[in-house]
Amino acid sequence: MSRGGNQVWGDDGVKIKATAVAQVGYLSMQTAPDGDVIAFWMEQTSIDAADNTEVYAARIDGNADNATVVWGPKLLTTQVASKGSLASTPIIDGRYYLTSWSNISGGQIFMQPVSLDGSLNVDGITALPDVPTYTDESFFATNEGETVVLNAISENRTEGTITVYDITGRKAMTIECGTLEQGTSRYTIAEGRIAHGVYIAVLETEDGSRLSTRFIMK
Repeated sequence: MSRGGNQVWGDDGVKIKATAVAQVGYLSMQTAPDGDVIAFWMEQTSIDAADNTEVYAARIDGNADNATVVWGPKLLTTQVASKGSLASTPIIDGRYYLTSWSNISGGQIFMQPVSLDGSLNVDGITALPDVPTYTDESFFATNEGETVVLNAISENRTEGTITVYDITGRKAMTIECGTLEQGTSRYTIAEGRIAHGVYIAVLETEDGSRLSTRFIMK
């Protein structure tokens, strides 16, 4: 649709890929230079092969008079696994996007930079496939205005520490939680404590559990 509400691509839109896979989901769209759009999505090859889920991307020329596929679809993943929760950031430094997803069967979070031409080789950026953590609903992040709140739900009284990593794998900050009482504990990261961007927060407790959550510092 144009800003005036007029349809500009025709009734059928733009065909990105003809696919006969079992399921397509987690579509994420981001803007690109020159009015283009980047589409990220997941494909599961068959109902009987849930472990074979892949991430793809394509770049579409968004100009009203020339809506065509610039490149793609390109396969972004190499590990065969049951994946979910695909997300992507807006363009960073005018150079690349950061995608992330969870390995449902293993519990890990993976992060991967993708350049404007769809390649995975972005100078100075390293993906985070090796943070040995597990996702769980008992540790999650929420954005409240310009702050981020990390929420930890504990069944028992325990001690804990939260470590925050940036997208290069470097430690950005540590939060000494002290005692986590039974129930929900909240830890706030105020604007200005860390730079804007995407982070992984890792909660470690004295009972040996290690949980992670992803958040964006806006």
